[in-house]
Amino acid sequence: MGPQPYYGYQPPMQPGMGMAGIPMMLGKRMIFFAIGLGFLLAWIALVVSATVFLDSGGRKAVIVLFLLGNMFGFGGSVLGALGSPKTDGHQNQGLLGLAGFWLLFTVLGFAFMGGMFTSFLP
Repeated sequence: MGPQPYYGYQPPMQPGMGMAGIPMMLGKRMIFFAIGLGFLLAWIALVVSATVFLDSGGRKAVIVLFLLGNMFGFGGSVLGALGSPKTDGHQNQGLLGLAGFWLLFTVLGFAFMGGMFTSFLP
């Protein structure tokens, strides 16, 4: 059996190739991992900022760690709600609610760290 002729349309792709593989990677385990990693990074940043006296470089590193954790948590929640085919409607609603709490946690975390918004100003 030789090569098949090309008639101007794409031949059907095999399952698991191309864009079909991306939503299948977003299983419940990956969503849980992203949210858990985000919570862990943000929690470490809050503990370090509460227990250790830091100079401006250390404060910026803690801010970056806190924001990175919040981005992982928020992104994992939104991707899980909107991009995972394995979650049902109630789980999607819960993940979107969790994304809202991540935004609230970001603002409250900055307030807890003592007005870190001013540390980026010259």
